Amino acid sequence: PLGGLGAFVQAGQNVLIKPNLLGDATPDQAVTTHPALVRALIRAVRELGAHPCVADSPSNVKDLEHVWEQTGLWTVCREENVPLRNLERAGSRRFDVNGIVFSLATPVLEADVVINVPKVKTHILMVMTGAVKNLFGAVPGLQKASLHKQHPHPADFARMLAAVYAQVRPALSIADGVIGMEGNGPSGGDPVPLGFLAAATD
Repeated sequence: PLGGLGAFVQAGQNVLIKPNLLGDATPDQAVTTHPALVRALIRAVRELGAHPCVADSPSNVKDLEHVWEQTGLWTVCREENVPLRNLERAGSRRFDVNGIVFSLATPVLEADVVINVPKVKTHILMVMTGAVKNLFGAVPGLQKASLHKQHPHPADFARMLAAVYAQVRPALSIADGVIGMEGNGPSGGDPVPLGFLAAATD
């Protein structure tokens, strides 16, 4: 219905696939984007003649390689021969949007196309974020914890998330709801079969 992936990705472009790698959870825990979906996107991007890479900044930045390994993304990227970018070491650019100050990782800003691939799950602070909150992972390092403290109320946090999203502007978002999460999300809830993927341009 959106015109196929070819409506968003052209041959020769650098495409950054942005999953949710919140922490060192295994795929069956439904905390992170399932690696099978990331693999399918890598292959679809390559079929269009573009150059995919995968990147996210999880909450546990001190043991990033363990997060990559546990979530299954390291295996996928190695098998598909695709770069798995370390956003903590790649540099960043500072933004001030109506007094909301944050930095975004340079690879996200420099990609020709960003495909946002969040996990469908509950969140104890927010009511509904759709695919917007996943772009918070474009903020590198421990700055994410600082922003949580600066914006402790849902409405304030939502304004900050919207400011981040507006700077990244993914071309496409594909939400992984095959197995979602209910309960005490975004990390302590329970997996629940939902059986869908949902895509949108905004």
